[in-house]
Amino acid sequence: MNVLAPGQIPVLLLIDVEPDEFFVDRAAPGRWPGFERGVLWTAALRAQLARAGRPRPRFCWGFRLDRQIRDTWGRADWVLAHYRECVDEFRLHGDALGVHTHLFRWSHQHAGWLIDQADPEWVLENLALSIGSFADALGRDPAFFRFGDRWMSEEALAWLDGAGVPFDLSLEPGLPALPTLHRGHPYTGAIPSQRAVPRGPYRPSREDFRKPDATGRTRIVEIPTTTGRMRPPRSLTEDPRPRNAWAWLRYRTRPWFEVASLYQDPARLRALVDDALGLGAPYQSLTQRAAPFRKSLSTGHLAR
Repeated sequence: MNVLAPGQIPVLLLIDVEPDEFFVDRAAPGRWPGFERGVLWTAALRAQLARAGRPRPRFCWGFRLDRQIRDTWGRADWVLAHYRECVDEFRLHGDALGVHTHLFRWSHQHAGWLIDQADPEWVLENLALSIGSFADALGRDPAFFRFGDRWMSEEALAWLDGAGVPFDLSLEPGLPALPTLHRGHPYTGAIPSQRAVPRGPYRPSREDFRKPDATGRTRIVEIPTTTGRMRPPRSLTEDPRPRNAWAWLRYRTRPWFEVASLYQDPARLRALVDDALGLGAPYQSLTQRAAPFRKSLSTGHLAR
């Protein structure tokens, strides 16, 4: 376990291990190139930090093991089997291995993938398949869980708590309710508001997952991801036009939060992290989808 020096804060790097595309072609399943590039990048970072005498990093890998994966690749644990050498190396490094679940359902009516967030039975089926497949493949329970698309419900949280999952990393403080993150694709249900989600770890209430539990019944701990407010780039003195004044009014009264992700421009990421620290975040939890590793490496964002 790494010991923090005075003034340091813990940083979590959450890597969603999934296909490069959300709406995959069921007739042509293939490798996951983004994940492969991510493995190379983390290995290089470990070596770089070791040469510099820095503490050894331990990453958080969340694997897709849900129905979309089973229905496309033939088995829910395909990624754990196909990339078993990588998974074993992660375990040797002491990385945290968990589950990352999306709720895509094949729809014959739409001749494509439906994002089905409104069917509780479908949600629980995907949870049971994902958690069970992880345990069967690796002989251990997942270290954490993380829904895709920052989705969550009280019923799903209760199921995860009952299954003994110790940590959930799904929620993104400050972000509003939305119908979907995938415009142009069919969906049911909606993404719940997370404006009231705390910025530090807490045990969520069974009645409202956005609030801390006051009953002592909940064991699972929510660790929200890092979000920050983007300040308008120019002050009112520099740009007094109405559009900039409106941007500052929105920033002060109803700011738009963004998730701190490694595939963002480095200057933007630093601004988000600084704002999160200013809002009192006791740690940084940064996300990275495996798929954008290729773009992030080609643009140099990760290196910077």
